Amino acid sequence: MIELGGVGTFYGPILGAGVIVFGNEFLRLAGTLRLTLLGTLICGVILFYPGGIMHMVEEVVNRIMLIVNRKKAAQ
Repeated sequence: MIELGGVGTFYGPILGAGVIVFGNEFLRLAGTLRLTLLGTLICGVILFYPGGIMHMVEEVVNRIMLIVNRKKAAQ
């Protein structure tokens, strides 16, 4: 959960736990493939976002703020 959500953040492990729990319930329709899909999600986040989901969320928020600030500066 910590690796998925983000190490060193308060909300990271909470978010990671939520993704695992709700992902597990959401993928219940996939049957036995559920654990494979959830494991692939976890491995993908660890490989492509070593900071976890919180780091990804922070990057998205920073990019949005950068775009908003550029628009304000252009006016």
